[in-house]
Amino acid sequence: MNLVRAQRLRLGLSQEDLAALAGVSVRSIQLVESRPDRRVRPSTARLLADALQVPADQREDFIGSLVHDALGRAPGRKPDTGQASLPAVLPAALPEFTGRRDQLDQLDQLLRRGQQGSTGPAIGVIYGPAGAGKTALAVHWGHRVADQFPDGQLYLNLHGFDSAAECVSVTEAVRALLDALDAPRSRMPTGLDAQVGLYRSLVAGRRMLLVLDDARDAGQVWPLLPDLPGSVILVTSRNLPDSLIAVEGAQPITVEVFRPAGSADAVPTVGSRWVPAQLPRPLATFVGRGQELERLTALVRVADGDDTHAPAAGVAVISGPAGVGKSTLATHWAHRVARLFPDGQLYADLRGFDVGGPADPAEALRDLLEGLGVPPAEIPAAEAAQCAIYRSLLAGRRVLVVLDNARDAEQVRPLLPGAPECAVVVTSRSTLTGLVVTDGAVLVRLGLLDARDAAQLLLRRLDPAHVTVRPAALDATVAACAGLPLALAIVAARAAERSGDSLATIAGELATEGLDVLDAGGPATNLRAVLSWSYLALSPAAAELFRLLTLFPGPDIAPAAAASLAGRPVADVRQLLGELTGVNLVDEHRCGRFSLHDLVRTYAAEQMQAAGSEEDRQTAMTRLLSHYLHTADRASHLRYSYRSPISLPDRPPGVVVEALSDRQHAEDWFAAESAAMVSLVRWAAQPLFESYAWRLAWTLWDYVSDKPGHWRGWVAVQRVVLAAGATSTDPVALAHMHRGLGLAACQSGELDEADRHLRVAIDHYAAAGDHRGQANTHRNLARVLAWQEQPHAALENAVQAVRLADSCGDRHTQAAALNQAGWYHAHIGNYRQALIACRRALGLHRRTGNRDGQAAAWDSLGFIYHGLSDYGQAISCYQTAIALLEELADDYEHAATLDRLGDTYHAAGRLHDARDAWRCAADRLRQLNHPQAVDTLAKLAETRGAQS
Repeated sequence: MNLVRAQRLRLGLSQEDLAALAGVSVRSIQLVESRPDRRVRPSTARLLADALQVPADQREDFIGSLVHDALGRAPGRKPDTGQASLPAVLPAALPEFTGRRDQLDQLDQLLRRGQQGSTGPAIGVIYGPAGAGKTALAVHWGHRVADQFPDGQLYLNLHGFDSAAECVSVTEAVRALLDALDAPRSRMPTGLDAQVGLYRSLVAGRRMLLVLDDARDAGQVWPLLPDLPGSVILVTSRNLPDSLIAVEGAQPITVEVFRPAGSADAVPTVGSRWVPAQLPRPLATFVGRGQELERLTALVRVADGDDTHAPAAGVAVISGPAGVGKSTLATHWAHRVARLFPDGQLYADLRGFDVGGPADPAEALRDLLEGLGVPPAEIPAAEAAQCAIYRSLLAGRRVLVVLDNARDAEQVRPLLPGAPECAVVVTSRSTLTGLVVTDGAVLVRLGLLDARDAAQLLLRRLDPAHVTVRPAALDATVAACAGLPLALAIVAARAAERSGDSLATIAGELATEGLDVLDAGGPATNLRAVLSWSYLALSPAAAELFRLLTLFPGPDIAPAAAASLAGRPVADVRQLLGELTGVNLVDEHRCGRFSLHDLVRTYAAEQMQAAGSEEDRQTAMTRLLSHYLHTADRASHLRYSYRSPISLPDRPPGVVVEALSDRQHAEDWFAAESAAMVSLVRWAAQPLFESYAWRLAWTLWDYVSDKPGHWRGWVAVQRVVLAAGATSTDPVALAHMHRGLGLAACQSGELDEADRHLRVAIDHYAAAGDHRGQANTHRNLARVLAWQEQPHAALENAVQAVRLADSCGDRHTQAAALNQAGWYHAHIGNYRQALIACRRALGLHRRTGNRDGQAAAWDSLGFIYHGLSDYGQAISCYQTAIALLEELADDYEHAATLDRLGDTYHAAGRLHDARDAWRCAADRLRQLNHPQAVDTLAKLAETRGAQS
């Protein structure tokens, strides 16, 4: 008979009686008694021992029998010798283990790296979905190389995603490792920091294998990583702890659910049903390039006797000068062969020679992953982690990838699929020799069009009803344009504008003025004249806008931003942009988004240098920065109306602020402009403009904070902002800069850096007498401390935030801090204090009309009443929170509260209601592609068949 059940019956207690005496849920008692092998937290085991009145001489054995060793060993200890033994606690390897050759090779490489290392262990992260065999792989390899670790092997199951066991806390994990090392009880310290120190001292100097199985996140793993040169540490997880990769240099090893070769579902489940079709529209006037098309077509083959076309492994680099038509060729060919790639076509503009700088590979990977159907919230921040998911999603698929306008091989290499079924076409002004030599890419050099193709291109672009074309004039024009497609396109646009002119007239002007290509290796004296000819034909206002557009550091610009840059009304600027696009000087590549070709931008910059003064440029950029700052500030407050305001500089004349109407409008604006804003923040981090840099970064943070894939890059941006403003004497500016970096570091998991900068920010807010800023930063610091498993310190900071907010009359922050304090009180068992704090928070939120805050407070109260076993009150609180969240359309919080409501129904014995709540929560979480859905579905599966 189960030990707990036997003791309970001995005392004549029901499960409900025991739950009440122990202060745990009835469900916990049911699970302990029905699953004797289920792991029980040490704290829960001690509560049960107290409730069951276990005699003192039997207490340790009773607790030990419940706390099944997470290391896989039976309870029991060796004598207290004062020395740590050599552990060998790997679980038994599966005799039927097979396959995984690539992953085993990666692990062998990791071993060699560990053996060669002198500064620390080699860390590997085995990542994959549930059921992929991550643990089996780690254990199999560990047994295979056991002789390489003379000081033993340690195995620890962290139960990060185990629905039948509670997730192991850091404290419990360290104690389990100390038990495995037979640390003497007489030397066992009480504090976590001291226990970690003892653990690290016991393993110091050893060459070991440490397997941390089923980790939930990096925070659960980090304290368990000892400094062990020559050793290997393996972490298995469903969630890739990308901060381990970014900070510790961990090697990601992807494991997929095994399926028979060739099966239709042999690709990862995330994004597997999404077939991207991202190719830009092909140019209808495309001509020639026959040899180049044949070389590109060599990338694909048709298998003998097989009607299905299988892409061959291949990478092609289309290289040539600017304006020669590299992107046009790549797009035309990609559309021709798209049918050979039934799993989709991906496209990314790498902006290799863009004035705002090339795209970061991680940025491009995010776009490609979104194109493959991965929700933005599930994209990790680290480039290596993104690359691992990208290649996993493409494994076994036939996808064509077009990487346009690359700068160098280093920018391209992380974007190359590992799957041989995929084909890649890269365009660049450079030859990307590294890809050709190292990666076996095929180089396709693209030169100028010959006279015949150039003439055909020009004829296709000209309208014979408006332009008289004679053979001699055609030949002269083609010769003057030197076969450069961009020049031919500009001539055709100009000819269409000058309706009634003959091509001979245009050819004569070209011969007189010449053409300067402005690109090494091309004709030397032609393109500039063509551009100047179009430029000189512009109206004065359009010419001025054309020059000013070169100041914009982002990839493309919207009419409102362009209007602010020019200091003109939006309606006027729309007409001017139409004039510029009509002569092919500006391209509206997406509806309402305008960009300049690289060569055209170079020419426009020359005109800006010649025609405008430095004062003109600074005035225009001030208007542009003011446009973005004031619009972003409005958008931020629409997204969250209780956001703390910052002081804004006055708007100069001519600045247009977008008329955003509601929260969704604000969300859409941030989505369209965030890339431009990041470029502007970096640009503004210079003398004269640094005050705009930190304010722009601050207004953008709320949006970026919801986008995990951007967090790591945002840390770098905030560091640039702080470096630019470090000499400021304004304590408010310094406070916001340090707080901004602290918040970004917190979201990225860099908790020590977050802690440091948030504390500095608090000091600067104090120097400025800004109690509201102090209060909110104490709240931020409390969150960091909670993630560092310092709940008492977190509570102390939350309480300090309450005091500061009260002193300055900021009821919104005071209420939020009270709710935060109540939450921390509840998590350390102070339910009565938690109840008082959250009730006060609710009252304040009601008085200020903050419905988001009210929903959060009701949810906290439900959690507290559940902890007090007052299930009726808990249910009522959760239901009130859910009603508010439905009105607010907050899908995730709604689902999370439903999940907790299900837990309370279950604890109250209302199984039917519990399953209904869990089912609704699971449906919402699945719609959000949220990983928490797995845990909720597990509860449903666990109670299936038990419903009355």
